[in-house]
Amino acid sequence: MGGPWYIEFSYKSKQNSKFYFAGPKWDKALENTLGSGRIDVIAYHTMGKNYVRFERWTAWTVEGAQDKGLELVKKYVNDVDFVRSNDNPSFFS
Repeated sequence: MGGPWYIEFSYKSKQNSKFYFAGPKWDKALENTLGSGRIDVIAYHTMGKNYVRFERWTAWTVEGAQDKGLELVKKYVNDVDFVRSNDNPSFFS
């Protein structure tokens, strides 16, 4: 069966310190960018870096999910870098 498809980014700081990758506006922006369906957002800090990770249990429904996710995250945080992804459906085949 495998695990979730994911896209993960690191970032230096939030543009607005009260932003938490949550809320109706964020949910709508995420859906408009990466498609409908459940997308889990995991934000965490470890080893001196901030990370945000998008996960879903089915393949991404939009072309270029990695690039689109990067553009979305750049709207909310500073100094974003792509970390890793397995957004290729054949990853678990």
